Amino acid sequence: MNATIDLDDAEALLAADLDGSLQAASMAGSQVRAVGTAIAEGALEPLRSEDRSRAVVWVSGRAPLLRRERFWLGRCPIR
Repeated sequence: MNATIDLDDAEALLAADLDGSLQAASMAGSQVRAVGTAIAEGALEPLRSEDRSRAVVWVSGRAPLLRRERFWLGRCPIR
């Protein structure tokens, strides 16, 4: 079965996004771009410190619990 996906049809995309993954990933991308813009404009300069910042961005589809367990137990190659 070959289904054609029309990326310009927002209603169909939202209807097909049963678990909200597409919307969550697109919102995360928007947040990353907004922070990048804020950094470029110097808006975050007052928050600068000598400490190394740490962040985990988790985008997962299938079996997220298994991947999360592997990550936290040290068996995941992503560090």
